[in-house]
Parts: sequence; C-alpha cells; structure tokens
Amino acid sequence: MTEATKQNRNKIHLASLLHDIGKFYQRTDEVSVSKSEHLTAEIKRLEDTFCPLDIKTKGKRTHKHVLWTAQFIKDLEKQFRNIFIKESDVSVDQIMRMAAVHHNPSPGSEMELIIQKADHYSSGADRSKLDEAWKDASEEENWDSLKM
Repeated sequence: MTEATKQNRNKIHLASLLHDIGKFYQRTDEVSVSKSEHLTAEIKRLEDTFCPLDIKTKGKRTHKHVLWTAQFIKDLEKQFRNIFIKESDVSVDQIMRMAAVHHNPSPGSEMELIIQKADHYSSGADRSKLDEAWKDASEEENWDSLKM
C-alpha cells in the first residue's frame, strides 16, 4: 500500500468517526442555525454546501447537524493539527469537509461518497432515496422536536 493510500484511508477513518459528532454538539445549543451563537458566521455560510435540499419542503435545507460537526472540528482545529503533524498532506479543513458533507457529497469525490455509504450501511438503511422517515428534525420550525 502506498503512503498516499494510507493517508487517504486515515482521512476516511477519522472523518467517518466524526461525521455525526454534530448531533451531540447541536443538542447543547439552545437555538437553531440562524440564531446560534455557537456556530461561527463561517460555518453558517457552509449550510448550502453541507446540507442537502429537500424538494418536498420547497427547497429547505435538511440534516443541519452537519454544521455542528463542522464547528466541532473547527473548535478543535489546534488539537487536530497536533495529531497530523507528521502527515503534511492532511488538512483539518479537508477532514471537516469530508465529515460534514456526508449527506451532500460531491459526485466526483470518492472519499466523500465512501463516508456517505458507510453512514447508510451503519444505520441499516439505504438513505439514497429521500424518505420522510429520514427528514431532519432540526429545521427552524421543528427545532424543539430535536431536543430531548
């Protein structure tokens, strides 16, 4: 196995482990995306990139927990940089993107698609077909339904 292949595998492993950390991080927030003081403006701007559109709800964004995943990784950027000090090709922003875009991967990115498929398999369902059962409860009007 080449060094580049090992590095890509390590990136996929880490991004896969972190992909849903935002679900926990989000639950510590008191409000939704637009009102959150925990999400930086930089992360809020990524909503259109990371969160898929739900055509059934007239183009609203779903799976917003991924924004908190991105924020978690950004908040711990210094610690992640220390982990990757020996691996010059690993960028914290790349790990953040791979972890956060698992519901809206770029069609040409094999690594992002691998993480999406792993998410589908680990949940025991094929989420490739949008289904009402998988609708994200974190939309603005349903914010309280997410809270426990």
